[in-house]
Amino acid sequence: MAEVQLTRGEYLLLRELALHQGELVSRRQLMQAVWGTVRVTQGALDTLMGVLREKLDVSRTELIHTERGAGYRLRRDGAAL
Repeated sequence: MAEVQLTRGEYLLLRELALHQGELVSRRQLMQAVWGTVRVTQGALDTLMGVLREKLDVSRTELIHTERGAGYRLRRDGAAL
């Protein structure tokens, strides 16, 4: 696997998902982890998530699953969602 360069925000987002791998992580929890507040727009989270997915999903494995209206889940290795 190739090395992927992440920004601080991308790293913090991935870290929060990894800490709760396989579990649903709410949008609110992710915004708190990345920005320290939930006073950013949800669009900011969507944009950051899109960039992170582009960097990670090179093989189109969909490592990060969206649970519409609830949050995101980082797929466990080999586990179907």
